[in-house]
Amino acid sequence: MVRDVRHRAAEVFGESAACGYVTGLAAGFAVVVIGGLIERGGDVIVVLYAPVYAGIGGGFGLVLGLLGGIVLYALVRLAEPRFGARAVARLIPVVGLCMTIPLAIAVGLWSHTSWIAIVPAVVGALTLAGTLVIAHRYLRKAEGTRVH
Repeated sequence: MVRDVRHRAAEVFGESAACGYVTGLAAGFAVVVIGGLIERGGDVIVVLYAPVYAGIGGGFGLVLGLLGGIVLYALVRLAEPRFGARAVARLIPVVGLCMTIPLAIAVGLWSHTSWIAIVPAVVGALTLAGTLVIAHRYLRKAEGTRVH
């Protein structure tokens, strides 16, 4: 079955939403655990709050994944015919980081003092990992061969 640009754009949208949810869960959990270890020295309260913040992070990640998916859908539909699949694949992590880092900085500033650096670092690392996976899968589908 030959996939055209519309199908690849829709796949990128779906992968963006799923990846946003998973990385949001991981980021919410990791930020609370790391921040709790730094601030409180590893209290039991950190273990109790981590699943709650993981759920909140998953919700934020899903919303950002859906919004990012809309932007990536437009990027694939408009840019692939003009610039090619490799250029689009290089822009996918840029779009993801441009959407998540400002929100992560805002959450870090709103939270405790030690979280100013923790939140953007964790969210940025997980966003980069997720968008690189999306870009790799997109490029593999666009070129029709396995990309190494």
